Amino acid sequence: LEGEGGADDLPVLVGASFEADSPQDTFLDVSGAGHGVAYVNGFCVGRYWNIGPQLTLYVPAPLVREGRNEVLLLELEKHPTHLALAEEHRFGRTDG
Repeated sequence: LEGEGGADDLPVLVGASFEADSPQDTFLDVSGAGHGVAYVNGFCVGRYWNIGPQLTLYVPAPLVREGRNEVLLLELEKHPTHLALAEEHRFGRTDG
């Protein structure tokens, strides 16, 4: 993903994809995004906000297909700079 575009272009739908050899639990790293809602293969996996504390969203194995998988973000605040999969759940600041 390239973090281009200005605030006038928001909200925006951002699409990406990933390949999976076999369905397994994973986490969607949304730390490079701002504020919005994430979907994997048409299923809502959660809301995110860059103020945290969550930096990842859980994607259960039944939502992951063998082969190509689609990710869609409805981004309300800023253009995402990156989007990745993670092996474990990550939290940012939790002290308020």
